[in-house]
Amino acid sequence: MVWTRADGCPTAAIVAAANISENQLLEPLLDSAADATIPEVLLADRAYDNDALRDRLAERGTFLLAPHRKNLKKPPRHDGRHLGRNLPR
Repeated sequence: MVWTRADGCPTAAIVAAANISENQLLEPLLDSAADATIPEVLLADRAYDNDALRDRLAERGTFLLAPHRKNLKKPPRHDGRHLGRNLPR
């Protein structure tokens, strides 16, 4: 798993076995980039939709912007308006 800046330059990388899901590698990846600035908003896919992960990232000052899984019975933590924002490329 590789973390890159907006210009594509790699900031940190972590290698793990194939049987570990990506959302479990996110926090060790952020920890490995000690000299890098932690992002205010982290864009992710539905696999990262986890309330515990959202709370831990919020303690670090990062807002996890990921679509909610459809099969969860809980109400979403955000209404999705952030997902339609035009982000810089």
